[in-house]
Amino acid sequence: DWYKLFVFIDMLVNQDRFEEAGSVWRQATAAEGASSPASEGGSLVFDGGFESDPSGGGFGWRQQDVPGADFDFDTSEKHSGTRSARIAFDGTQNLSYEYLYQMVLVAPGTRYRFRGFLRTDQISTDSGMRFEICDPRHRPQDLDVFTPSETGTKPWTLEEVEFTTGPQTHLIQILLRRLPSARLDNKINGTVWVDDVAVLPVGSTR
Repeated sequence: DWYKLFVFIDMLVNQDRFEEAGSVWRQATAAEGASSPASEGGSLVFDGGFESDPSGGGFGWRQQDVPGADFDFDTSEKHSGTRSARIAFDGTQNLSYEYLYQMVLVAPGTRYRFRGFLRTDQISTDSGMRFEICDPRHRPQDLDVFTPSETGTKPWTLEEVEFTTGPQTHLIQILLRRLPSARLDNKINGTVWVDDVAVLPVGSTR
């Protein structure tokens, strides 16, 4: 079952057997007929448009429910495709939000371009919503970059950043992120939509 598959993939990753882990994931998703959303336009992100539910493991989206944030999908508000991911904040928490994320296999010492779209509605506080791209094993020294913080109400906005993987970086983590606010009025309210997340190779730096 999928749970055993995720445990197996995590074990391979922990042993630095990245190619094997990627191969197991591709075979499993292809068997499910889920390979098409993985590589639109050459992107390394699996299901960047949130057309299927979070896998909860492997190299698909993972999502965790936390107090103060309500996660759902929205078919009426999307950048493309049939739906987007939506997180609504209820104004009760000064959240450090990092609970929608995906692990992506990459090559070391390589230049990539991250792209993702955010739409915001009345996002409060000075610290808004953004993407973070990091090397979860060698953060922050090898890789930890952020897109600009989006607050208030904005239409679909392209968030884009280029980065170069470190010499030991085989795995990156892409997160929807909100850093805690240091201000007195720090509890986040409002809604953010996420869609069309992609990571594309720009070329090797070697």
